[in-house]
Amino acid sequence: MFMLIFRWPWEDVGWNHWRTDLSHHRWATGFDFGLAVALPVAAAFLLVLAFRGAPRRNWHGVPLLPAWALWGAAPFVTAVAYAMAAHSERNVWPALLMAFYLAGLGLATLGEGLVARRLGAINLGVLVFLAVIIGKFFSSDYGFTAKGLVFIVCGGAFLAANLAASRHMRRNRQSVL
Repeated sequence: MFMLIFRWPWEDVGWNHWRTDLSHHRWATGFDFGLAVALPVAAAFLLVLAFRGAPRRNWHGVPLLPAWALWGAAPFVTAVAYAMAAHSERNVWPALLMAFYLAGLGLATLGEGLVARRLGAINLGVLVFLAVIIGKFFSSDYGFTAKGLVFIVCGGAFLAANLAASRHMRRNRQSVL
């Protein structure tokens, strides 16, 4: 999914690409459409099974979706991005949708890790969020010095999040994993 936050994977998707040489792309087109339908259907089935056995959480009366539900929504978001790319010549919107989805996924995982006091989930959330930031920033036209500074700042943020979470958990004598 990380690769889909960039524009280049979406360049060969869409009606213009399929019409250039239909005899060559017929099987690829069928395979793409098959995956765009089968993956969300399979994900919906697995999400329904998972929601049946999942404990319900509330935050001041508001039901919360667990982060794994957002991870399970990945095929749906990818199918929407695929449909956007298939019907448009601009491949900026699918890449932007995937970048926002992954950033939100990282923040949701980070938040759930903080609430549950699980350092592994905190690390995963920070890693996903920072990967989106660093990936988009390094693919831009900024200079080497600016890219290096952003890389150092993101590494510092990752370290600070780990230190703060581990200190808090040690004080409360909670498990860190």
